Amino acid sequence: MASDRIEWLDFLRGVSVGFVILYHASVVAFVTEGFGTTAASFVNGAAAPFRMPAMAFLSGLLVPRSLRKGNRRFVGGKLRRIAHPYVLWSFIMIALWTGPLGLVEFRPAMVLDIAREPFDHLWYLYLLLGCYLLALATQRIRPLFLVIAATAGLVIPVGLSGQHLSFVYLTAFFMMGVEVATHPDQWSTWFSSRGASVLAVACGAAALLTPWWLPGSTEVSVALIPLMSVVLVGTWSLLSSGRFRVSSPVVEGLGRNSMVYYVVHWPVLIAVRVGLGPLALGDVVRFVLFASLGFAVPALLVVLRRTWGPVRFLFEWPAARRAQAVRPT
Repeated sequence: MASDRIEWLDFLRGVSVGFVILYHASVVAFVTEGFGTTAASFVNGAAAPFRMPAMAFLSGLLVPRSLRKGNRRFVGGKLRRIAHPYVLWSFIMIALWTGPLGLVEFRPAMVLDIAREPFDHLWYLYLLLGCYLLALATQRIRPLFLVIAATAGLVIPVGLSGQHLSFVYLTAFFMMGVEVATHPDQWSTWFSSRGASVLAVACGAAALLTPWWLPGSTEVSVALIPLMSVVLVGTWSLLSSGRFRVSSPVVEGLGRNSMVYYVVHWPVLIAVRVGLGPLALGDVVRFVLFASLGFAVPALLVVLRRTWGPVRFLFEWPAARRAQAVRPT
């Protein structure tokens, strides 16, 4: 891969998207009450405060570096790598859901609705695109103010509900990533002390115990924004300074190709669930099968994407070739 990859960032992103796949695999696998269901619920509840906030924060960290390439290249890159797979996979999933899988009845309005109502798990791509455009439009505003505004939007009743709450909630973490990357010296100074490390560990423990002290609020909670911000910034300070290293080629590969894993795993899980419907399999067997395919099928597409243009097109609009200047003889 390119030499400008940040290994620890790829590692954390790989962990985050891995938790997402395991969460969705458990959702579709466990259909009866039992030890497996209870254990999955415990793990998913504990991971919920970290899962999506970490993905949003890590994406925000890369915004200043992308903006330095120029606004035009910034927008073009997001349209090619986020808007394109969002629209294309929305069409693919609508075709699958209304066709072979027979889950819903087709309505022409479904195609137009993706402009305002994301289809299933693609809501995260929709959110990311909005966050990038927000960062572009507010370059003159300190990102920390936007974090505060997003937090206030959850505290003050402004008619938000359902998915819109998640959008505002994760926007706070995305902009926190932008804030840290925009003012790295300030944040690294504040988080370089032993006391800050102790505080980050304490906040992480509090977030981990959220299912017990704040039941039912592990997905969207105002209290988790300051807690997880401290954890994420503390982790950034520790890893970016080189004081601690995390490394795993497998997990880093998962992070580098997180778009493929995130987009593909859910339709794979749903298709397998429909196909296994008539079979009487135990929940644990179903979970192992779902989780294995949830990782294996995207991994196969990652390999094919390197050499096969049609697969590459599923996740990225081809970049325009730059004309090379003709040197005089």
